[in-house]
Amino acid sequence: MQGLVEASDDPSTRARAVRALGELGDPEAEWELRLQLKQSSPHVIAAVVRAAQRLNLPGLARAVADKVGDPDPELCEALAVAAPLYPAIAQNAREALEGNGPRQLAGLRVLRAAGLPVPEPLARRLSASPLAEVRLAAAESLAAADSEAAVQTIAALLSGPVADRAIEALGTIGTPPALSLLEGLLGRADLAAPVLAALARSAAGERILIKRRSALSPGTSDVAAIDAAIAAQPRTPELLLELLGDPEAQVADAAAATLGRSPTGRAALESCLERLSAQASGQASHCAAGLAASPEASAEIARALESLEPAVRASMVTGLGANDRHAAIEMLGRMATDPSPEVRVALATAAGRLGDRGVDLLMTLVRDSQPVVRSAAAVQLIAVIPADRLRVLASEAVADPAVRAPMFKALDRLPIHDSLRILRASLQDPDGSERRQALLALAQFHVPEAINVLMDSAARETDPALRELAYSMLANQ
Repeated sequence: MQGLVEASDDPSTRARAVRALGELGDPEAEWELRLQLKQSSPHVIAAVVRAAQRLNLPGLARAVADKVGDPDPELCEALAVAAPLYPAIAQNAREALEGNGPRQLAGLRVLRAAGLPVPEPLARRLSASPLAEVRLAAAESLAAADSEAAVQTIAALLSGPVADRAIEALGTIGTPPALSLLEGLLGRADLAAPVLAALARSAAGERILIKRRSALSPGTSDVAAIDAAIAAQPRTPELLLELLGDPEAQVADAAAATLGRSPTGRAALESCLERLSAQASGQASHCAAGLAASPEASAEIARALESLEPAVRASMVTGLGANDRHAAIEMLGRMATDPSPEVRVALATAAGRLGDRGVDLLMTLVRDSQPVVRSAAAVQLIAVIPADRLRVLASEAVADPAVRAPMFKALDRLPIHDSLRILRASLQDPDGSERRQALLALAQFHVPEAINVLMDSAARETDPALRELAYSMLANQ
């Protein structure tokens, strides 16, 4: 290997050989690495620095630190990685800030890549450098102390030779002014690609992209470009998951739908559904909706519907209810026999969102063994059921308190004798609040039959307050 390093004049070949030398762990590698540090190629020197750091060679500390000063990005990155092992690197980088333009740029790049601070006064001074690259690097270092000044400095660089890197820096800073500046650049075709990539670096930036996407016509090149920028960001699932709790439902739904379009996104949705269902049902329902909207998520949906946790199954049912795909409707139908009332209540709400297609499922649930399920189904049914089936439901409601209360909102759609049968049954219920609602509902009927029901109730009522209410209503008839 040593011979290969010495024999090659090609920097790329030398760099590969140096990296291999570091991976082999040769105890005599230090001498070869010291020799290679004399090369002029920053590509080779970067490989030497990484190999020295990997092999933990303290004897190379000074020789490696002396390489600070070349602003080559690859070399500066390698030096930053090695800085914890070789403290002299950071010291040399700070001293380089007082040098000429290229050395200042090298010092800024090393310190920033190593996560080390640049004194604020010095960063401010360097942000006025005659070299655009130094101004940009100084502004990035200043961002933590004064993001407004940093953004102003970077804004002045958007029309120059470092425009693309300035755009990237704005995305990294990620403050509202920085993102607003990027959003204003979306209309410039010459900057579209770097601007989209910069916005995709943060959750707040992806929020801007998602909202913009929802306003565009599907299938356009702009939509494709936004999708590509979001997909290219390695942290996209993590960033989009942050948006599932967004106060704007449109944003949360769009984030969930975007996650559902990729395998890693679907895995993230499934994981968050399991994690959040028992804690934050709103976010969990967005996770479920994202899966339900994805034709490729059948396996994840099936696992959620078979979860041992009722809250997970309920959230998935809610998510399926937000989707009108035929497969989603079929899966909902199978959940009518779920052992958990919580799941069946969620199913009733989901079926109600399906309109006419959910009526048969709701008619099954309105005859459920649990009152809470029957009540939830009745609430949904009265909004979608045709008149003839509503009368059938009214007949059943007379003997079922769980269905009677929701029927109060449909009294105006029933023949008067059906309405009065329901109200007469409610006026005999042990629950005083239901009797009060029935009395108040009677006020809309001004026929002898209604007055007779009211008189009977006043005569039998045991609650003084309700009896007084009945008599006052009779006095106003």
